[in-house]
Amino acid sequence: MARNQVTWAAVQAASTAILKEGLSLLVRGKAPEGVAPTYPGNYLALKDGVPLYIGESKSVGSRVAQHRDAKSPFCKSLAKAFGETVTAEDVEFHYLHTIFGRKDMEEYGMFSLGPQFNKSHKGRIFPEPTTEKASCKWHAVYSTYAGCWKASLVDTTISWHTVEANLEQILEDGKAALFAVEPRPILHHEKLAMPGVYLISRGEEVFYIGESVDLASRLGTHCKNARFSAFRRSVAERELGFTLKTKQELGDEKSTDTKRSHLAPEEEAAINEFLEGCKVRYMPVCIGRIELEEFLIREVDPKLNKRR
Repeated sequence: MARNQVTWAAVQAASTAILKEGLSLLVRGKAPEGVAPTYPGNYLALKDGVPLYIGESKSVGSRVAQHRDAKSPFCKSLAKAFGETVTAEDVEFHYLHTIFGRKDMEEYGMFSLGPQFNKSHKGRIFPEPTTEKASCKWHAVYSTYAGCWKASLVDTTISWHTVEANLEQILEDGKAALFAVEPRPILHHEKLAMPGVYLISRGEEVFYIGESVDLASRLGTHCKNARFSAFRRSVAERELGFTLKTKQELGDEKSTDTKRSHLAPEEEAAINEFLEGCKVRYMPVCIGRIELEEFLIREVDPKLNKRR
């Protein structure tokens, strides 16, 4: 495929085929003995050829080293499943250098391999690759967003390595697609329960950029309370001058929650009043949502993102 033909929309349309190819590379991708890869990517833990866990990290070697610690949740899961005599030394780890779609690869691996130790994000559905016109609900919804394919044929010539070779172009195209989406009031956003990216602005200023496996849930959290929303906590501290508190400091003497991540009801109401002036752009993303989020944060430098 010619370089100028690899668009964000084309990659999204071919996402399941790309992930299928990547997962095949991961299953075959055992690292040489003694080598701990420091690159971003995915890893797969197997025992006797059976998948136990698939994960992603900015440094796969460091993450696997954590799993090998005898006190880690992974080792505890091993002991519970196979007995105390089985340790991380009995597990084989495979690695894949993933520069685009590492979170989606993790979720696709859960969907395809069913590793028994993975617990979260198991419900994501991946439409099968097809050369027919996109007809499933996922594709129908996705096609309504700017820069996305319009029920077009999936281009089966786009491969895992094609995406790697055209990464910057694809991310630039994804940025343009998100900015082409019409902004909506954040407190009255559409309930879109799909993986994707979002951008929150106030006037002409971009305040926050994020990603989620479930846009409806994440944006709903941003509109409710500070405890589970980094965005709301940033608004509270950096825009409104509030101080985050523990539950005990708010009068709940029986609470064992010691995290300073709570606000008084009147402060939460003040944040909602602030959010009345905010709008959000969002779009579903089949593959590459973490990489697009990271790219946008580097390019746009939003005011309230801590990863600046």
